[in-house]
Amino acid sequence: MSHTTDADAVLQKQVTGIQRDTMTPTCATGQVSVQNGIAWDSKHGWLSVDWSYLLDYDCELQIGGWDSGLWAASISDGDYAQLDLTAVGDWILLAEDEGIRAWKSTIPEQILKAVDCLPADKLGILGLCAECSQSSDLLISNPLLLWLLYRSESSAVGREHWIDLVSRPQRDLVAHIGLIGGRSTARLLQKAAGALSTVDAIRMYAVVLRNADSRKYLSHAAAIRFSEVKAMYDYPWVAGCQARAILQHLSEPRIRRNFNDTIALLDDLEPLKRCKSLDEVSRLHERLVEALNRQPDLKLLRRDEKGNALPLPEAPIHGTDAIVPLTTQQDIISEGHRMKHCIATYIRTVLEGNYYVYSGLFEEPVTIGVMKKPSVGWVIDDVRAKRNADPSKATMSALEAWLRSNSE
Repeated sequence: MSHTTDADAVLQKQVTGIQRDTMTPTCATGQVSVQNGIAWDSKHGWLSVDWSYLLDYDCELQIGGWDSGLWAASISDGDYAQLDLTAVGDWILLAEDEGIRAWKSTIPEQILKAVDCLPADKLGILGLCAECSQSSDLLISNPLLLWLLYRSESSAVGREHWIDLVSRPQRDLVAHIGLIGGRSTARLLQKAAGALSTVDAIRMYAVVLRNADSRKYLSHAAAIRFSEVKAMYDYPWVAGCQARAILQHLSEPRIRRNFNDTIALLDDLEPLKRCKSLDEVSRLHERLVEALNRQPDLKLLRRDEKGNALPLPEAPIHGTDAIVPLTTQQDIISEGHRMKHCIATYIRTVLEGNYYVYSGLFEEPVTIGVMKKPSVGWVIDDVRAKRNADPSKATMSALEAWLRSNSE
């Protein structure tokens, strides 16, 4: 599965303009024995991907082996053209085929292992490594630093400039890509190789590494975890206070929700910053929920310019006898009183149209939050029993069946 995200298209900056020193292959479409369109030609040392059998004309892609510089070329109706490897795409590395496996076997194992740590641009970077030993050395030593350097350069970068860049000390490359921290940041990029697998995750990590407290925390962490990176990205203050003690637990959805809810309930974050354990955060959250639900209902209502309570959007999913949509702000506030949790803080999100709240009664009363996700639709975001307790498995099964029945 490719790790490329929507942000990838925006960030796509490819190093091109580096001319291959290797000999161009001869244009001989009939010399390769092709099975299912893909074959490794051991005689000439190239991979052939032949799409001619799918089309009404000759159409072939050729990619040289490692020793010949990983050049790429296309042959279409007898016309031969050199290609930049970035135009081929990373799919070739992910495909399972005997010919592709034979081609990949020409690439040193250390190089393949290191390039697998990259979130995108794998084939383009492989091409640079095949023709420049300094690129190979940096890829093996620090894959993410090389990838960030690759992304930071314009498409007009030339061979000499690129070789000069990758020959510099890693602390200098850190500064070149706009980060701070020198050797410390270089080591943290090295530490994250293989742990952060998407373009967006690595972009978040680069932002986090600009924070000295975050760098200090990460340097002492046993491993780099995306949940902690995301928390430090969302809350840059957390690594610099006592609450950093709970960062390692934020991969658990329930703990992360309670942490986020506690932040939403506080005007001043100092009480949370002083928490040194999950128990302290839980006790703080309970006190804040009690204070919220002691407020007069009128203070919790969102109003229009005339002072009237804003109407909620129509419920996106039909209810049942056991699952009732909360169709007014007052319904949501009352649910928070009854269930002793902070669902009233979600009123603004419900008004925006991306969230909706239901009250459920199964073997236990529960509050159900559904969220609208792009290209997916409405999904269950959170289910809480009284005082934020976890629902039973039977309740969750019933809710999943309800959601499925409304999506068919």
